[in-house]
This record gives sequence, structure tokens and C-alpha cells, in this order.
Amino acid sequence: MSTEIPFIAASCILLLSLASADGGQPVDIKVLCKEVNADIRAVEKMRDKDTAVAKIAEIRKKIDAIAKLDPGYFELRGLETKYKRLTGIYGAPAGTAAPAAKPAPDPGRSASSPEREQALKDWQEISQLRRGFLKDVETVIPSYVKNVIYSDSDIDEVIAKIRSFQAQAPGVKARLEAFRKKYGSDPDEIDRKMEDLKPGNQRPPDSAGRCFSELSNGLTNLEEAPKIEAKKILAGVLSSLDRIENFIADTERDRRYQELEASIQKGLKFNPQDAELKEWALKIKTLRQKSQADIEKSLDAARFPGHMTGFAGPGGVDELAASCVKYFNESDPSQTTVKVSIAGNWVVAKENIFGEPVQWGLPIWAVGYKNDNREIARVFKLTILTGEALGISKSPPWTGQWVGDSYRMRTANIK
Repeated sequence: MSTEIPFIAASCILLLSLASADGGQPVDIKVLCKEVNADIRAVEKMRDKDTAVAKIAEIRKKIDAIAKLDPGYFELRGLETKYKRLTGIYGAPAGTAAPAAKPAPDPGRSASSPEREQALKDWQEISQLRRGFLKDVETVIPSYVKNVIYSDSDIDEVIAKIRSFQAQAPGVKARLEAFRKKYGSDPDEIDRKMEDLKPGNQRPPDSAGRCFSELSNGLTNLEEAPKIEAKKILAGVLSSLDRIENFIADTERDRRYQELEASIQKGLKFNPQDAELKEWALKIKTLRQKSQADIEKSLDAARFPGHMTGFAGPGGVDELAASCVKYFNESDPSQTTVKVSIAGNWVVAKENIFGEPVQWGLPIWAVGYKNDNREIARVFKLTILTGEALGISKSPPWTGQWVGDSYRMRTANIK
């Protein structure tokens, strides 16, 4: 019995200590502290002053409740520091009372005037770094995400800025490291120490802890974001590479290889030391050279097909082919159609609503070259079309064509 009575008494005391300030249900002081910290972070992101001040009033009530539950609670000092920072930016809520309990001063800390002056100097320096160096860096690399802001039109300018910032980074890092050794790396702890030192009324408008955190993130992103961007570019290249050989047109395949080579070089601009990018630059060059060699072989081997056998008419294959050559050359003076061959019998190209033919089509092969490059010709599989009318005959004049597949060949091999 004697051991149970103190235990019961202690339990009652604990429950009373967790009771809310208004006598309601018990409150978990840790949960309340988390709520206050979340509210403070929310206010720091607000732009509307009235909304911020209203939220600050809620924060004041919660801090007072924590102080009432446990005046010596270890997080209370830091919460008061953050609260003062918010009121310094947005102003104190109207009608709010002074803090119910003020954290006891740290008996081991009694800052001298030179120490306060140095703290103020350190705070001002880190604030200036944030407003100067970091602000410039964030024009191309944000401090909140590992991403590079650029377009193909300004990539060289952006790369030049990144190289300049990276050259300055070691000096900035050294200054941050010196700051960290004095005040730590946790933003809340930094702000608490600054408050303990009471560096005077000339304090910068920025939170010292926030400045340190954003500068640290900014330096990290400055180093890592270009490397990540290079890997993103490589991933896109490898994804496109799998589809290149699916393009039937040889000129399109070569154009796609050229685009991939350019993308690899863009990735190397962001990270010239990326071994994987260097390796794929050589691989894609080799693949393109092989593709170009295959194209040359295909050009040498390609031939123009002759007339089909057993054409049913009406019309003779030579006369119809000649009319097609004349039609194409008159339609487009920028190229020369050299030869046409009949590839199939007449087909119905269009019917009316009663199922009666109103247009005919003649399957053909046509080969020609652009007048500015006569050595290489292109062969087209076409269906050339007659006029359109009920009872239209299977004969010229031609009015258009449907275009199918095509391939290239040496003009010299047209026979």
C-alpha cells in the first residue's frame, strides 16, 4: 500500500499538468508544440498582413497554454524566439497580453558587448549572402528544388552563370561553415542563440536560421542540379534511341540521330565529367555512322520497279505513265519526275451515296529528284486520281494523288 499511494499521487499530478488552460480535456504538450511550429511555418509563407496577424494571435494563445502547462518546457524558449521574429515582421496582434511565462535565462550565457557585436555582424553577413549570392543563384537554380531553369535559346548563358556561381561557391561555403561552428546548423537553434545574444536593434529583417538553411540548400542544389539535369537529358536520349530504327524514311532516321547527338552535347554542357554521357556520345556517333553506311548501301542497291504485267486497262501503260510524268512536272516546278510505272489496275477512288463510282484511281510508282540535288532520287508509291463525276472515264486528266510509302535511290540507277 505504501508504494501505491505515491504512484497514484504522481499520476494525478501528471494529469493535472497536461490539463488545458481552459480546464478542458488533457492536452499533449508535444502535440501542442508541433501545432505551434506548423502555424509559424504557415505564417512565414503568408503575404497578406491581416491574415498573418490573425494567425499570430492564435500562436500567442498556444504558447501561453504551453507555458501554463510547463513554464520550464525545453522548447518554450525557441517558440518565444520565433514568435518575436513574426511580430517583428508583421506586428503584434491587437489586445494580446504579454507572455504568461518567460523562459528562465540561461545561467551559462551572459553575452558581452563584443560578442553581441560579432553576432550582429555574423547575422548581417549571412543575410547579405542570402539577398545577394543566393538571389542571383535562384535565377537559374531554385534553393527549394534541384532543378535548372533554362531553355534551348538561353542554355549557354545559363551554363555560364552556373559556372560563375560554382566558382564562388567554395568561398560562400567557407563562410557558412564558420557560421555553423559558432551557432550550429539547426535553424531554430540558430535563432535561439541569436536571441540569447541579443545583438541589438540593428538586427537584419531575415531570420538568421532561415538564411543559413536556404543558403545551405542553395549550395547543395548548385552542385547537384546540373548533374541531375544531365541525367534527365540522357534518359530522354535513351528513350528516343529505341524508336529511331522504326522510321522507314532513311533521312528521318539520320535526322533523329543528329538530334540525339545534339542532346548528348547539351547534357555534357551541364556536366562535362559525366562518364555515362561521354560513353553514349561515342555509342550514338557509332550508331549514326553505321546507319549512314546502311543508307549508302540501300541507295546503291535500290532500283525503280517496271510496269506490272497483265495490266487490264483501259489505256496503255506507256501512254498512262507519260501523262503522269507530264502532270507531275507541270504541278511542281521545284522537282523533276523522271519516270512513272503502272503498279496496279484501276480502283474506285470515290463513290456516291448509291455506291456508284464517281472517281477512279490508278496505282503507280513515280521517281524524281529535287532540282537542287539531282544525284539522289525518291521513289513514291502513289495512286493518281481522275476527275470527279458520275460516269467519269478511267483516263486523264489527273486531279490529284494519294501518297503512300517512299524510298530513295541513285538517280543514275533509274532505268
